[in-house]
Amino acid sequence: MNLKQLKKYFLISLSLASLLTINAFAEGERDFQITVNTKEIPLNNNVGMPFVEYDRTFVPIRVVSENLGYKVDWNQDKKLVTINGNKKVELVVGETSAKVQGKKVAIDSTGKVASVLKNNRTYVPLRFVSEQMGAKVDYKQTPKLHIINITKDGVQVAQNDAPEGYLRPGETKDD
Repeated sequence: MNLKQLKKYFLISLSLASLLTINAFAEGERDFQITVNTKEIPLNNNVGMPFVEYDRTFVPIRVVSENLGYKVDWNQDKKLVTINGNKKVELVVGETSAKVQGKKVAIDSTGKVASVLKNNRTYVPLRFVSEQMGAKVDYKQTPKLHIINITKDGVQVAQNDAPEGYLRPGETKDD
């Protein structure tokens, strides 16, 4: 093989490698869209941004829970999240299980995935928090977007700018 052929193969290999890298990068760059009962939930760094890890979509537990009408409390010393509504869910960051109505429940069907603390936000697999609260999750992907629709009968969606008498994040219908 002469130098000209070697150079040609090198350039082709380099081009293919860069295409694969761009493709892999693009896969991880999808945005997220979450709706609860058709109301789109604003996502930003202040409330936490969903991410995909271990083939699971992790969501900030407070955002989903509050928008399903639950109250969320955080105990910094114990790293404990408590969600109250018509069910009580308690989970400790880093553990693979939680207590739902006092009973131990795996956070994920594999029993190996744990809740995660990232940028001062607690994240759990989407299906755990939604389904433990009796909600239905529909998940679709497009080349540029993860589309997550969460529905639950009787949910009044929380809004920061809600007028008096309407549910705000952190409030439940019982507050």
